[in-house]
Amino acid sequence: MRLEFPETDPLHGGLDLARKRLEPIKKAFPSISYADLYVRCGVVLFSEMGGPKVPFRPGRVDIDFNNLLIVEQTDRFPIPDDSMEKMHEKFRRMGFGKKEMVALLGAHCLGRCYKDRSDFDGPWVDHPTKFTNEFFEELIENEWKASIVPETGKEQFEAYPEGEKLLMLPTDMYLLKDPETNELVEIYAKDQQKSFNDFVKAFGRLLEFGAKTVSYFWFAYTMTGCF
Repeated sequence: MRLEFPETDPLHGGLDLARKRLEPIKKAFPSISYADLYVRCGVVLFSEMGGPKVPFRPGRVDIDFNNLLIVEQTDRFPIPDDSMEKMHEKFRRMGFGKKEMVALLGAHCLGRCYKDRSDFDGPWVDHPTKFTNEFFEELIENEWKASIVPETGKEQFEAYPEGEKLLMLPTDMYLLKDPETNELVEIYAKDQQKSFNDFVKAFGRLLEFGAKTVSYFWFAYTMTGCF
């Protein structure tokens, strides 16, 4: 998140805005790593927006840019216009099956796309500042029609359930085409707590990638009075 190439990669548009917001906290508590700070703020955000409480374990260590050979790698993470097969493969490469993939995509209930940052435009849901299962509800309840963003030429899918535009990305729509993922979408649309539970499990794995040990004493000392 602090490297130059993620910032210049169009798929990471807007990271500079988030970093600037968090820099005062880092200066106030210099002992916490940037990695732990970013993750901690993310899980607090989910909770404050009405979503599930994701367990947080500290201990991430920042890399030293002065002693790092930076190799720019692209195409590692899912992108909005991946094919269904490529999207599944990228999640599998990170150790996630279809269930985890669908659960994680439920976070599309938050925020929106900006065409000057991601080439796509619009929110996924009517209430994009609340963590709910609304992404799954909108996905199955609306009639989505393909549309082109004029300024970028990107294809997205749009619906106007209450007169206001909502969008779905091509990769979102794939969830309806695969019988296994479509069934999960329907389950999560009917059962918000189930979607929360599965999201917590998948997102927790994403945050730690197999790490086993952390220092809780160090975290308590570092973050006293911070959150």
